[in-house]
Amino acid sequence: MLNRFNTSCFRLPARASSETLLTCFACVLYLVIAFAIYSPEEGYDGAQYLRYAENLIKLHQFTYDGINPSCGRTPGYPVFLALFLWLFGSIAPVYFIQLMLMFTACFLLFRVYRGVLPLGWRLGLLFVLSACWPLTRLGMALYSEPLFMALTTGGLVALALYLRQRRGIYLLAFGVLLTLSAYVRPVTMPFVFVACVVLLSVRLLRWAHAIKLVIVSAALLAPWTYRNWVEFDDFIPLAANYGSIYYMTDQTAFEAVLYGSASASHGLPAYAEIVGNDFELDYPANQRYLQRAKENISRDPLGFIRRCCLKTLFVWTYLPGTKRYLDSRPFLFFAGVALQLAFLALAWKGFLLLWQKSRWLAWPGVLFTIYHMMALFPFYAESRFLIPVYLFLCSYAAYAVYNGSINFKKHHNRSKVH
Repeated sequence: MLNRFNTSCFRLPARASSETLLTCFACVLYLVIAFAIYSPEEGYDGAQYLRYAENLIKLHQFTYDGINPSCGRTPGYPVFLALFLWLFGSIAPVYFIQLMLMFTACFLLFRVYRGVLPLGWRLGLLFVLSACWPLTRLGMALYSEPLFMALTTGGLVALALYLRQRRGIYLLAFGVLLTLSAYVRPVTMPFVFVACVVLLSVRLLRWAHAIKLVIVSAALLAPWTYRNWVEFDDFIPLAANYGSIYYMTDQTAFEAVLYGSASASHGLPAYAEIVGNDFELDYPANQRYLQRAKENISRDPLGFIRRCCLKTLFVWTYLPGTKRYLDSRPFLFFAGVALQLAFLALAWKGFLLLWQKSRWLAWPGVLFTIYHMMALFPFYAESRFLIPVYLFLCSYAAYAVYNGSINFKKHHNRSKVH
């Protein structure tokens, strides 16, 4: 009897143990692919983040040049890097942690789709997301997207669980994680407030819960907003990156950042004219950007709207990572556009099907996708900015394929009978 008790305590169900083993295998595969294909990369953004992190440790200030306080970047990712510099004296472990953060985001979706997709399909989705090269490439570079993706995905999964189970702890997790993600990338700063308004309007959220959620989010945003007010005597909630608006108002800079890169040679005059040789966005540079952007918009408002629409269309319709082939191998670029459009159509179909069956699971993804699209409309954006959205689009596409396979099997069995 004692032996039976001991073995029953530690025995996992066969289905659960196989699911755990396959998940671990997917994680190992993801890490092997990432470290085998890509080498650690710093890049221009990474050099800036690293400089902020070093100054945080040495000077205990959020400054880029070591003298003037900065407002062009949010502190979340530099603090993340500074933690590793402080603990290990190196950023080498950052790449492994970033890969694990991105895998965790994929795994959260894998878990929340239980009961909607069978185990085989969920594992397939996890394998595809884990081996997807944009995710592995981002994880092996000093970009803020891995940390941002983990926080936003965790928050949106918590919101889905709240809509299903109505437990306050999930709503609190949603508010905290999404607000903290704004410290990494400020685009999500007002998302909690927007989500409260939308969910109240469709009666999926109580007023008492909404008020508590807004208070928590505002309390988390308050310290940095107060710091900016004291330092710059200006209301800057998190970061004043007005340069990304200016790029949309100047045709030369627009072409440089959309079709090339921020350091493209034909874009340098537009940058140097405003901020000089150092492109770091401190407060005076941001004010110059903002002033020039206002002048350009007042002079050509329709041109500004046209560039915003073109940028949105371009970012959403080209396959991530294929922009560099636009000049050298246009066939590859336009083949990627075709694949991207097919993927978006499949994701839309999956969303409509999921909306009919499990609306609680469809709400967070579509709310975040629409918000993200509108929030980035007047700003310069890269396809990597949309990575958190792509996770949910991939899950919608997987559900569409699964539903199509079920219908195909039913049709095939019906034809056999007849």
